[in-house]
Amino acid sequence: MGQRRALVSVIMPVYNQETYVQAAVQSVLDQTLTDWELIIIDDGSRDGTLRYLSSLTDSRVHVITRQHCGNPARLRNEALTRATGNYIAFLDSDDLWMAEKLAVQLDLLRQHETARWSYTHYERIDHAGRTIPGGAWIPHSGAILDKLITYDVVAPMPSVMVERNVLDEVAGFDETLFYCEDYELLFRLAAVSHALAIPQRLCKVRTHQASNTARNWVSVHHSWMLVYGKLAATSDRQIKALCWRMCAYHALYLAGRHAADGERLLTLQELIRAGHYHPACRTWWKVMRILMRALFPRLFEERRA
Repeated sequence: MGQRRALVSVIMPVYNQETYVQAAVQSVLDQTLTDWELIIIDDGSRDGTLRYLSSLTDSRVHVITRQHCGNPARLRNEALTRATGNYIAFLDSDDLWMAEKLAVQLDLLRQHETARWSYTHYERIDHAGRTIPGGAWIPHSGAILDKLITYDVVAPMPSVMVERNVLDEVAGFDETLFYCEDYELLFRLAAVSHALAIPQRLCKVRTHQASNTARNWVSVHHSWMLVYGKLAATSDRQIKALCWRMCAYHALYLAGRHAADGERLLTLQELIRAGHYHPACRTWWKVMRILMRALFPRLFEERRA
Protein backbone atom coordinates (compact mmCIF):
# COMPACT_ATOMS: atom_id res chain seq x y z
CA MET A 1 0.00 0.00 0.00
CA GLY A 2 3.02 2.32 0.30
CA GLN A 3 3.88 4.88 2.96
CA ARG A 4 1.81 7.81 1.73
CA ARG A 5 -1.03 8.86 4.03
CA ALA A 6 -4.16 10.31 2.48
CA LEU A 7 -6.50 12.89 3.98
CA VAL A 8 -9.61 10.92 2.95
CA SER A 9 -9.83 7.17 2.44
CA VAL A 10 -12.61 6.02 0.12
CA ILE A 11 -13.90 2.48 0.66
CA MET A 12 -15.50 0.64 -2.28
CA PRO A 13 -16.54 -3.03 -2.15
CA VAL A 14 -17.31 -4.57 -5.54
CA TYR A 15 -18.70 -7.82 -6.88
CA ASN A 16 -19.58 -8.48 -10.54
CA GLN A 17 -20.21 -4.83 -11.36
CA GLU A 18 -18.51 -4.39 -14.72
CA THR A 19 -21.58 -2.49 -15.93
CA TYR A 20 -21.26 0.29 -13.34
CA VAL A 21 -17.89 0.18 -11.58
CA GLN A 22 -15.99 2.21 -14.19
CA ALA A 23 -18.32 5.18 -13.77
CA ALA A 24 -18.15 4.86 -9.99
CA VAL A 25 -14.33 4.89 -9.98
CA GLN A 26 -14.26 7.77 -12.47
CA SER A 27 -16.44 9.85 -10.15
CA VAL A 28 -13.70 9.48 -7.53
CA LEU A 29 -10.92 10.30 -10.00
CA ASP A 30 -12.86 13.46 -10.97
CA GLN A 31 -13.01 14.83 -7.40
CA THR A 32 -11.87 18.43 -6.99
CA LEU A 33 -10.25 17.36 -3.72
CA THR A 34 -7.18 15.39 -4.76
CA ASP A 35 -5.79 14.21 -1.41
CA TRP A 36 -7.59 10.87 -1.27
CA GLU A 37 -6.96 7.18 -1.62
CA LEU A 38 -9.46 4.74 -3.09
CA ILE A 39 -9.40 1.26 -1.61
CA ILE A 40 -11.37 -1.14 -3.80
CA ILE A 41 -11.98 -4.61 -2.40
CA ASP A 42 -13.19 -7.14 -4.95
CA ASP A 43 -15.26 -10.01 -3.57
CA GLY A 44 -14.21 -12.64 -6.11
CA SER A 45 -15.82 -11.10 -9.19
CA ARG A 46 -16.29 -13.49 -12.12
CA ASP A 47 -17.23 -11.00 -14.83
CA GLY A 48 -15.05 -8.29 -16.38
CA THR A 49 -14.71 -6.26 -13.17
CA LEU A 50 -11.14 -7.36 -12.37
CA ARG A 51 -10.05 -6.75 -15.95
CA TYR A 52 -11.06 -3.12 -15.57
CA LEU A 53 -9.61 -2.76 -12.07
CA SER A 54 -6.25 -4.14 -13.20
CA SER A 55 -6.08 -1.40 -15.85
CA LEU A 56 -6.14 1.42 -13.28
CA THR A 57 -2.81 3.22 -13.05
CA ASP A 58 -3.50 6.07 -10.60
CA SER A 59 -1.20 5.53 -7.60
CA ARG A 60 -4.00 6.62 -5.25
CA VAL A 61 -6.10 3.59 -6.23
CA HIS A 62 -5.46 0.32 -4.39
CA VAL A 63 -7.19 -2.92 -5.34
CA ILE A 64 -7.59 -5.83 -2.94
CA THR A 65 -8.84 -9.19 -4.23
CA ARG A 66 -10.28 -11.95 -2.10
CA GLN A 67 -12.40 -15.08 -2.35
CA HIS A 68 -16.13 -14.47 -2.48
CA CYS A 69 -17.84 -14.09 0.90
CA GLY A 70 -20.96 -12.06 0.04
CA ASN A 71 -20.60 -10.07 3.26
CA PRO A 72 -20.44 -6.28 2.64
CA ALA A 73 -19.65 -5.56 6.31
CA ARG A 74 -16.63 -7.87 6.28
CA LEU A 75 -15.41 -6.39 3.00
CA ARG A 76 -15.64 -2.82 4.28
CA ASN A 77 -13.91 -3.73 7.55
CA GLU A 78 -11.08 -5.43 5.68
CA ALA A 79 -10.64 -2.38 3.46
CA LEU A 80 -10.65 -0.17 6.56
CA THR A 81 -7.61 -2.03 7.93
CA ARG A 82 -5.68 -0.71 4.91
CA ALA A 83 -7.02 2.86 5.12
CA THR A 84 -4.65 5.66 6.13
CA GLY A 85 -6.98 8.68 6.02
CA ASN A 86 -8.20 10.76 8.96
CA TYR A 87 -11.61 10.75 7.26
CA ILE A 88 -13.45 7.84 5.70
CA ALA A 89 -15.97 8.02 2.87
CA PHE A 90 -17.92 5.19 1.29
CA LEU A 91 -18.95 4.62 -2.32
CA ASP A 92 -20.75 1.55 -3.62
CA SER A 93 -19.59 0.28 -6.99
CA ASP A 94 -22.86 1.14 -8.75
CA ASP A 95 -23.24 4.65 -7.33
CA LEU A 96 -21.73 8.02 -8.27
CA TRP A 97 -20.36 11.18 -6.67
CA MET A 98 -20.55 14.76 -7.85
CA ALA A 99 -17.08 16.20 -8.49
CA GLU A 100 -17.17 18.52 -5.47
CA LYS A 101 -18.50 15.91 -3.03
CA LEU A 102 -15.39 15.26 -0.95
CA ALA A 103 -14.24 18.89 -0.93
CA VAL A 104 -17.60 20.32 0.20
CA GLN A 105 -18.27 17.63 2.77
CA LEU A 106 -14.80 17.76 4.29
CA ASP A 107 -14.80 21.56 4.52
CA LEU A 108 -18.20 21.69 6.24
CA LEU A 109 -17.39 18.83 8.58
CA ARG A 110 -14.22 20.63 9.71
CA GLN A 111 -16.26 23.77 10.41
CA HIS A 112 -18.60 21.95 12.80
CA GLU A 113 -16.50 20.57 15.62
CA THR A 114 -19.39 18.93 17.48
CA ALA A 115 -20.24 16.76 14.46
CA ARG A 116 -17.89 13.86 13.80
CA TRP A 117 -19.75 12.50 10.79
CA SER A 118 -21.95 13.92 8.08
CA TYR A 119 -24.30 12.93 5.29
CA THR A 120 -25.43 14.75 2.16
CA HIS A 121 -28.55 15.05 0.07
CA TYR A 122 -28.58 12.66 -2.87
CA GLU A 123 -30.29 11.87 -6.14
CA ARG A 124 -31.77 8.43 -6.76
CA ILE A 125 -31.22 7.02 -10.26
CA ASP A 126 -32.24 3.88 -12.14
CA HIS A 127 -30.10 1.35 -14.02
CA ALA A 128 -29.68 3.76 -16.93
CA GLY A 129 -28.80 6.77 -14.80
CA ARG A 130 -32.21 8.42 -15.10
CA THR A 131 -33.47 10.35 -12.09
CA ILE A 132 -36.13 8.60 -10.01
CA PRO A 133 -38.51 11.18 -8.49
CA GLY A 134 -38.71 10.99 -4.73
CA GLY A 135 -40.29 12.64 -1.74
CA ALA A 136 -39.00 15.57 0.24
CA TRP A 137 -35.57 15.24 1.86
CA ILE A 138 -35.32 17.20 5.10
CA PRO A 139 -31.85 17.77 6.59
CA HIS A 140 -31.50 17.03 10.29
CA SER A 141 -28.27 17.78 12.15
CA GLY A 142 -27.25 17.16 15.73
CA ALA A 143 -28.58 14.24 17.77
CA ILE A 144 -30.46 12.31 15.09
CA LEU A 145 -30.69 8.72 16.34
CA ASP A 146 -34.46 8.84 16.78
CA LYS A 147 -34.91 10.27 13.29
CA LEU A 148 -32.65 7.62 11.76
CA ILE A 149 -34.75 4.93 13.42
CA THR A 150 -38.01 6.27 11.96
CA TYR A 151 -36.60 7.08 8.47
CA ASP A 152 -37.05 10.81 8.97
CA VAL A 153 -33.34 10.89 8.18
CA VAL A 154 -32.28 9.04 5.04
CA ALA A 155 -28.52 8.72 4.73
CA PRO A 156 -27.32 6.27 2.08
CA MET A 157 -23.76 5.08 2.69
CA PRO A 158 -22.34 6.90 -0.39
CA SER A 159 -23.45 10.18 1.20
CA VAL A 160 -21.56 9.57 4.45
CA MET A 161 -18.17 10.88 5.61
CA VAL A 162 -16.91 10.07 9.10
CA GLU A 163 -13.85 10.80 11.19
CA ARG A 164 -11.69 7.70 11.38
CA ASN A 165 -11.34 7.90 15.16
CA VAL A 166 -15.10 7.75 15.78
CA LEU A 167 -15.40 4.87 13.33
CA ASP A 168 -12.77 3.02 15.35
CA GLU A 169 -14.63 3.95 18.53
CA VAL A 170 -17.75 2.08 17.40
CA ALA A 171 -15.66 -0.84 16.04
CA GLY A 172 -16.70 -0.59 12.40
CA PHE A 173 -19.38 -2.69 10.70
CA ASP A 174 -21.21 -5.62 12.29
CA GLU A 175 -20.09 -8.64 10.26
CA THR A 176 -22.96 -10.80 11.52
CA LEU A 177 -25.29 -8.77 9.28
CA PHE A 178 -25.52 -9.44 5.54
CA TYR A 179 -28.11 -6.68 5.05
CA CYS A 180 -28.77 -3.31 6.75
CA GLU A 181 -25.19 -3.27 8.06
CA ASP A 182 -24.82 0.30 6.80
CA TYR A 183 -27.72 1.75 8.82
CA GLU A 184 -26.78 -0.33 11.84
CA LEU A 185 -23.41 1.43 11.78
CA LEU A 186 -25.12 4.81 11.45
CA PHE A 187 -27.24 4.03 14.51
CA ARG A 188 -24.08 3.46 16.53
CA LEU A 189 -22.42 6.59 15.12
CA ALA A 190 -25.50 8.65 15.98
CA ALA A 191 -25.44 7.26 19.52
CA VAL A 192 -21.94 8.64 20.18
CA SER A 193 -21.77 11.77 18.03
CA HIS A 194 -23.80 14.57 16.51
CA ALA A 195 -24.23 14.45 12.74
CA LEU A 196 -24.04 17.20 10.14
CA ALA A 197 -26.61 17.25 7.32
CA ILE A 198 -25.49 18.82 4.04
CA PRO A 199 -28.47 19.80 1.84
CA GLN A 200 -26.54 19.73 -1.46
CA ARG A 201 -27.10 16.75 -3.76
CA LEU A 202 -23.57 15.38 -3.84
CA CYS A 203 -24.11 11.76 -4.83
CA LYS A 204 -26.28 9.56 -7.01
CA VAL A 205 -27.61 6.33 -5.54
CA ARG A 206 -28.61 3.69 -8.06
CA THR A 207 -31.70 1.51 -7.69
CA HIS A 208 -31.96 -1.53 -9.97
CA GLN A 209 -33.41 -5.04 -9.88
CA ALA A 210 -29.97 -6.67 -9.88
CA SER A 211 -29.10 -5.11 -6.54
CA ASN A 212 -28.71 -7.38 -3.54
CA THR A 213 -31.51 -5.76 -1.55
CA ALA A 214 -33.97 -5.87 -4.46
CA ARG A 215 -33.43 -9.60 -4.97
CA ASN A 216 -33.63 -10.54 -1.29
CA TRP A 217 -36.39 -8.32 0.08
CA VAL A 218 -37.64 -10.82 2.69
CA SER A 219 -34.17 -11.22 4.21
CA VAL A 220 -33.70 -7.45 4.15
CA HIS A 221 -36.82 -6.81 6.24
CA HIS A 222 -35.90 -9.58 8.67
CA SER A 223 -32.47 -7.99 9.00
CA TRP A 224 -34.09 -4.66 9.82
CA MET A 225 -35.94 -6.39 12.66
CA LEU A 226 -32.67 -7.86 13.92
CA VAL A 227 -31.01 -4.45 13.83
CA TYR A 228 -33.87 -2.77 15.68
CA GLY A 229 -33.97 -5.60 18.20
CA LYS A 230 -30.28 -5.11 18.88
CA LEU A 231 -30.73 -1.37 19.33
CA ALA A 232 -33.76 -1.92 21.60
CA ALA A 233 -31.40 -3.27 24.27
CA THR A 234 -30.74 0.37 25.22
CA SER A 235 -31.90 1.77 28.54
CA ASP A 236 -33.45 4.76 26.73
CA ARG A 237 -37.20 4.12 26.83
CA GLN A 238 -37.98 6.38 23.88
CA ILE A 239 -35.44 4.66 21.64
CA LYS A 240 -36.61 1.23 22.81
CA ALA A 241 -40.24 2.06 21.98
CA LEU A 242 -39.32 3.41 18.55
CA CYS A 243 -37.34 0.25 17.78
CA TRP A 244 -40.19 -2.10 18.64
CA ARG A 245 -42.60 0.06 16.64
CA MET A 246 -40.32 -0.17 13.61
CA CYS A 247 -40.01 -3.93 14.04
CA ALA A 248 -43.81 -4.11 13.86
CA TYR A 249 -43.77 -1.91 10.76
CA HIS A 250 -41.41 -4.27 8.90
CA ALA A 251 -43.38 -7.35 9.95
CA LEU A 252 -46.60 -5.71 8.71
CA TYR A 253 -44.94 -4.85 5.41
CA LEU A 254 -43.92 -8.49 4.96
CA ALA A 255 -47.43 -9.62 5.89
CA GLY A 256 -48.85 -7.39 3.17
CA ARG A 257 -46.42 -8.68 0.55
CA HIS A 258 -47.08 -12.30 1.48
CA ALA A 259 -50.83 -11.69 1.43
CA ALA A 260 -50.57 -10.22 -2.07
CA ASP A 261 -48.78 -13.40 -3.13
CA GLY A 262 -51.49 -15.56 -1.55
CA GLU A 263 -49.12 -17.02 1.06
CA ARG A 264 -51.50 -17.40 4.00
CA LEU A 265 -49.17 -19.11 6.47
CA LEU A 266 -46.37 -16.60 5.98
CA THR A 267 -48.88 -13.77 6.25
CA LEU A 268 -50.15 -15.06 9.58
CA GLN A 269 -46.61 -15.60 10.87
CA GLU A 270 -45.69 -11.99 10.16
CA LEU A 271 -48.94 -10.67 11.64
CA ILE A 272 -48.25 -12.59 14.83
CA ARG A 273 -44.69 -11.28 14.83
CA ALA A 274 -45.93 -7.69 14.43
CA GLY A 275 -48.38 -8.14 17.29
CA HIS A 276 -45.59 -9.46 19.49
CA TYR A 277 -43.42 -6.45 18.74
CA HIS A 278 -46.10 -3.81 19.23
CA PRO A 279 -49.46 -5.17 20.46
CA ALA A 280 -50.83 -1.69 21.16
CA CYS A 281 -50.24 -0.49 17.59
CA ARG A 282 -53.53 0.67 16.02
CA THR A 283 -52.11 0.06 12.55
CA TRP A 284 -51.54 -3.58 13.47
CA TRP A 285 -55.21 -4.12 14.31
CA LYS A 286 -56.32 -2.34 11.16
CA VAL A 287 -53.97 -4.31 8.90
CA MET A 288 -54.84 -7.55 10.68
CA ARG A 289 -58.54 -7.05 9.93
CA ILE A 290 -57.93 -6.12 6.29
CA LEU A 291 -55.62 -9.06 5.62
CA MET A 292 -57.75 -11.58 7.50
CA ARG A 293 -60.80 -10.45 5.54
CA ALA A 294 -58.85 -10.84 2.28
CA LEU A 295 -57.38 -14.23 3.18
CA PHE A 296 -60.43 -15.79 4.82
CA PRO A 297 -63.49 -14.13 3.22
CA ARG A 298 -65.80 -17.04 4.06
CA LEU A 299 -65.12 -16.63 7.76
CA PHE A 300 -66.33 -13.03 7.66
CA GLU A 301 -69.32 -13.92 5.49
CA GLU A 302 -70.39 -16.51 8.05
CA ARG A 303 -70.04 -13.97 10.87
CA ARG A 304 -72.26 -11.48 9.03
CA ALA A 305 -74.83 -14.19 8.45
